[in-house]
Amino acid sequence: MVFLKLQERFQRWVYALAFFPVGTVIISWDANREPDLKGYKIYYGTSSRNYSQVIDVGNTTQYAINNLQENVPYYFAVTAYDTAGNESDFSEEVSVIFNGDNVSEPAQDVELSYNYPNPFAPKREVTRIRYVLNQPDKVTIEIYDAGNNRVRVLINEEIKLAGEHTEDIWDGRDESGRIVARGVYFCKIQTSQWTQYIKIAVTD
Repeated sequence: MVFLKLQERFQRWVYALAFFPVGTVIISWDANREPDLKGYKIYYGTSSRNYSQVIDVGNTTQYAINNLQENVPYYFAVTAYDTAGNESDFSEEVSVIFNGDNVSEPAQDVELSYNYPNPFAPKREVTRIRYVLNQPDKVTIEIYDAGNNRVRVLINEEIKLAGEHTEDIWDGRDESGRIVARGVYFCKIQTSQWTQYIKIAVTD
């Protein structure tokens, strides 16, 4: 998994991350608070600052781009536009290249994992990590923030039996016991057979 960071003219952080499956990039950013904001556009291409593709994603703060080729560099930037059609300058540029080693894609017979509730408020509740093992295996579960910084290790190479698991929880705290800030986090579940990532939204 590759995390990249952008910043646009409005000083809002924009995040781009390569996510499974290979060839998919998910771009997300903090909402711009201008009252006349209408939406955002994502520009990308295979040459820096020379974008061959543009996608008007409307007033959303996340978008997935699929079917990107391996071993080809891609460059991304985001703009915002208002109701009068005025468009901001490009954000700072980020790039990503898929080489087959950056991202681990579960086999087709591996059931996708998730957490619940999602979003969750750490001051009032915990969120459960749900996953399924086809056979006994060692499991490691880690939490990362949107900057690819590890926040917490929930379990480390713990032996788990085959079947459905919901016993592992995150209380929204980091390794120091402090409640994390609201925002988007990622839960990495790793076994000897596969790796999956879950997007977790933390609220107040």
